[in-house]
Amino acid sequence: MKYDFELKKEIYEKHCEGYGSNTLSKIYGVNASKIRYICRLVDKHGLEAIRRKYTNYSSEYKLAAIKRVMVNGESVESVAVDLGLATDSILRQWIKSYIENGYNVVTKKKGRPSTRDKEKEDGRRAGEGERTPSRATIEENNRERIIKKTTSLNSRGRKEEKEQLTKAVTELRQELNCSLDFILETINSNDSLPSLPRSDYYYWKNRIDPDTKNSDLMDAITTIYTDNHKRYGYRRITLQLKNEGWSVNHKTVKRLMSKLNLYGITPRAKYKSYKGDFNGTVDNKLLYKKVDTKKHKTEYIRDFSTSDVNEKWTTDVSEFHIAAGKLYLSPILDMHNREIVSYNISKSPGFMQTIDMLNKAFDKFTDSFACGAPPIRV
Repeated sequence: MKYDFELKKEIYEKHCEGYGSNTLSKIYGVNASKIRYICRLVDKHGLEAIRRKYTNYSSEYKLAAIKRVMVNGESVESVAVDLGLATDSILRQWIKSYIENGYNVVTKKKGRPSTRDKEKEDGRRAGEGERTPSRATIEENNRERIIKKTTSLNSRGRKEEKEQLTKAVTELRQELNCSLDFILETINSNDSLPSLPRSDYYYWKNRIDPDTKNSDLMDAITTIYTDNHKRYGYRRITLQLKNEGWSVNHKTVKRLMSKLNLYGITPRAKYKSYKGDFNGTVDNKLLYKKVDTKKHKTEYIRDFSTSDVNEKWTTDVSEFHIAAGKLYLSPILDMHNREIVSYNISKSPGFMQTIDMLNKAFDKFTDSFACGAPPIRV
């Protein structure tokens, strides 16, 4: 669809006032990507760039633009904006024609084709003795093409089967230029193909897609999905839509994303090295569990009370700043009489500092422990 200069100018002025592309798309009924392209084009080349102009581009000009996309890796939109093309679809059409014609730029001749040239071509073909195939041969070829196309369909249910078959019949009518009765007769007469009555064909052909009314919402979902590097799922996209003023249910967003084949990229799961408890755990002597059966609550209460020395020890690491740098003090304190059992001073807190502190404490009270705890060696 082509838009006049006044509409494009008005859209650009609204954009300068702070309106977003999605909001302008709802107001004017223009695709959001089209609006963004118009604004970029005016920002670079001015308002004259959006006036409707008829320009004949040379083959060299087209080839240079195509190479910027296919060789240099530039995006189609950025190249089209840089060249000042009215729409980026012009450049897309150049690339499509370039590939279809064996990577050659084809320039159309101006004016209508000459009738004399056509007569010469027809005479040349007649002189070469070209034979027109018979009607029976054409029908046989058409039947083979119909069977080949319909047998290649892959569907999971009856509904999808009817939809795909109807679409295939419509394409065959345009491709073979034959009647609908001939195609349906070929399909229904073959037992290996699914049957398609004439009424079913017209039902599925004229059936309106229920999501046609959600085209603007689907464009907004696609824009949010691409702008966030394909990381948003349907929940975060629903929140973003509501922030932009859409009133939509998360189930609708999920269904439309599935239809558009949009799925958020999930992060890789973190590596977990824990394989279970093989050696058992030591009971916590500083906590006891209190269960309230009436209120159905469980509380863990800390208990630092002792009845004799060497029942409960506590430790911590303290950092001190001196002129020479930092020092770290790691003592063991007896909870009964607040006595410092042992300590270690080190320039850096580490595992060896803790080991040295424990060895000093065990050496001091070796005879007091029933088990005779040996020193820890590393």
